[in-house]
Amino acid sequence: MAGALLPGQKNFADLELEVRDYLFGNSANTVGQNTWPDQARIQRLLNDKQREICSKREWWFLYNQLTFNTVASQSRYELDPSVSKLMDLTIPARFFKLQFLPRAQYDIIYPGGQGQVSPAMPLGYLMAPPATNTGTNQNAMQIDLFPTPDAVYTMSYWFRKRTDQISGTQNIPIIPPEWQDILVHGALFEAFAMISGEVEPRVAYHRDIYNSRLRELWLENESNLDWQNTLRSFDTENMPSMYPGLVRPYLG
Repeated sequence: MAGALLPGQKNFADLELEVRDYLFGNSANTVGQNTWPDQARIQRLLNDKQREICSKREWWFLYNQLTFNTVASQSRYELDPSVSKLMDLTIPARFFKLQFLPRAQYDIIYPGGQGQVSPAMPLGYLMAPPATNTGTNQNAMQIDLFPTPDAVYTMSYWFRKRTDQISGTQNIPIIPPEWQDILVHGALFEAFAMISGEVEPRVAYHRDIYNSRLRELWLENESNLDWQNTLRSFDTENMPSMYPGLVRPYLG
């Protein structure tokens, strides 16, 4: 993720320097190819922790909304390469939400495929094979609209963002600035474990901070009223609680 820094926000190079300072005492001890852990490994640890955190929960900061315009007589559309999971697809001008159909169910209803239905305003969508073009959009998500659009419609979609590989001063972690220290402590407990093993006291110290801050981030996520009653889990649906259906607290 690239862009302007928010107040208190650090770019990837700032976080890398912070990890380096913890490991080697001060920034004068530059990390090179002959220093363990080397610069590439520190960068990899930070990226690994960001991916690990983002995979743990449906965080509010992982979601975005974009639009695209349909083309008459074209059913397949490639979504933005940042899309990891499509959550919602609507035609705002018609106040209409499209229905998702699994491909197998669609084949039962329309065994003749798109040719069985005349072009019209799309009512639903199916997942299509990923894009095969090269470059930044390789493997981008694609969808098939049905019926095939008969005109130009502006489609709006909510989606879960992919976690980018970050590096340098131009890239900013997807995790909000108030919680970026989680990445630092996560990378540090892994680094100290590499250097000295699990018995190293600083491993437990930084791991405890990492887990504690991760729990605080979970509470922040759940206290956002926009997400209340939307993050549901089958294994908690019948549990007696103040907020039935909410996911269980993060336990590390």
